[in-house]
Amino acid sequence: MNNVQIMGGEIDFEDKKANLTHEVREFSLSLPFLSSRQKDIAHPAKSEIQFVFNGAKCGLHLDSTPFSEDLATKAVLKASDVDMTRYLAYLPLPENLQVTSFNLGLDLHAEIAQKDSKPSLVMGGKVDADDVDVTGTGDEKILSFPSLSMDISDSDILSGQLNISKMLLSSPKLNLERDKNGDLTLLAYIPKPSPAEENKKGQPFALSLDDLEIKEAVIAFKDESNKMPFGTTLSPLNLTVTRLKAGEALSGEFQVNVKTLAGERLDSKGEFQTGPAKAKGSLSLENFMMNRYAPYYERLVNFDVRDGVLALALDFDLSKDENRMMVTSPEFSIHGLGVMDRKAKEEIIHIPEFRISGSTLDMGNRTLATGAVTAQSGKILVKRDKQGRINIAEAFMPDEKAQKTVPQSSGKTGKPSDTPGSQPDSPWSVTLNAFDAAGFNLLFKDLALLIL
Repeated sequence: MNNVQIMGGEIDFEDKKANLTHEVREFSLSLPFLSSRQKDIAHPAKSEIQFVFNGAKCGLHLDSTPFSEDLATKAVLKASDVDMTRYLAYLPLPENLQVTSFNLGLDLHAEIAQKDSKPSLVMGGKVDADDVDVTGTGDEKILSFPSLSMDISDSDILSGQLNISKMLLSSPKLNLERDKNGDLTLLAYIPKPSPAEENKKGQPFALSLDDLEIKEAVIAFKDESNKMPFGTTLSPLNLTVTRLKAGEALSGEFQVNVKTLAGERLDSKGEFQTGPAKAKGSLSLENFMMNRYAPYYERLVNFDVRDGVLALALDFDLSKDENRMMVTSPEFSIHGLGVMDRKAKEEIIHIPEFRISGSTLDMGNRTLATGAVTAQSGKILVKRDKQGRINIAEAFMPDEKAQKTVPQSSGKTGKPSDTPGSQPDSPWSVTLNAFDAAGFNLLFKDLALLIL
């Protein structure tokens, strides 16, 4: 065949099962040459196809030898402004999850071949997703973002490989909520695998991601699992993950910078892997308001932190197979600490500045070196009540109501096992290198003494 052309074609397709209608408009085909003669088998047939599918402009270029033994084909597919909400019926989405907006753009190239009856598909190119909005039950906002771009390096798809050179997610907004049972509500939208799927074993898909970047993310978090609800907004969150490998194990390098609307900041960077689990890096916290996190410790103690700003810098080195868990902290400080006795409604501790420098925690060897501890111009109120109880000791005891909700013991004791060959845990070694407390005022009140 020579010079085959189709211009201005139209196709209407009705999918009654999905209750959808699809339209192809402005269809055009150009095929200069196609031959199955033996002398022409190795001659590639080039074709150009242009059309508008459901309002999206699409183009397909083919360079193929369809009658050769290897079926060698090169293809380039381009599509823009694809409204993916029209195709949700073909996607296995949970019924309680709604994708209200999702535009897709494609610029892909592929090479298809067959050798020894084994097909191969090597694909690469670029994928763009724009204006994505995902909601849940009752129009609950879950996830939205204006743009996601992904550059795919040549990947052997049928061999289970996907190589991504760059992925950029810009300005996503994510809502996370933890219910009263301590479960993330987001998990309700993720279908659980069937027993057959859980037992099915296959070759894991190998993912290689050279550079992942999440820019200017906003995460709204609510937690109702404690007596007092907690809420915060992380904005902005910037995350970079490089050299990510995912298959039977996961490994990579990361850097994350987070701020909260309250002015707190978290920075961390390092490297990680699973199977066996390892992590090494650094973490710093700045301007963390201790009283904001009362829901997570209020049931463990009998005091309230009225004021206190925490700052922390540490390095970590963790390795499961080497039984290593080491944390070194060049600096830990609390400024303006004010602690209130919850029952007496009075301040029992006030320390303008508390600092620990150069501490080291080695969980594997069970050692703790606190470094240098300094505290300046503090005030401490120690009071013994009529029953002889010391307020400071009582303040650090768990809340009585919380103690009633502690799960019952499984029957095991903390005593060393009598099993032959078992070894009891070695005692902890704690070292205080230096302690400096200057300008402290200590007030002691004894209400247990009866003055006649």
